[in-house]
Amino acid sequence: ARGLDTRAGFTLSFGGIATLAQNLFLGAHIVNINQPVIHSLTGERIPTRLLAGMAYRPSEKLFVASEVEKDIEYDPTWKSGMEYVFVKKVALRTGFQLHPQAGFFGVGFNGRKLNLDYALQFSPLSGLSHQATATYQFKQP
Repeated sequence: ARGLDTRAGFTLSFGGIATLAQNLFLGAHIVNINQPVIHSLTGERIPTRLLAGMAYRPSEKLFVASEVEKDIEYDPTWKSGMEYVFVKKVALRTGFQLHPQAGFFGVGFNGRKLNLDYALQFSPLSGLSHQATATYQFKQP
């Protein structure tokens, strides 16, 4: 039986965020510009992705963002979402993506030292997926 091979490669990525207006932001990111080959026999390369997005914060309570992601080997994906802080330190999040289709819902709590987040994804291909994160900050920066 043959085991799993391990491959390594050096990648280069570049990105940035620009403030277009007080509450309007534009960002772009290119992942793996140099496209190194990770398997010399097959010519397999580490995937290259292009991302561009905009975000708008009309108030301290509401944040809206949209992004287009394009892997050079696949069709583009469009993602959009929003976060609403309905009670101090507690936020509701929702969003969707197209190609492949998926819907998202989440809730987060941001305390002084403890942050808790829960997310739910629904996709017709994979069904429901859950994710939870807990972060504790021992020292304040």
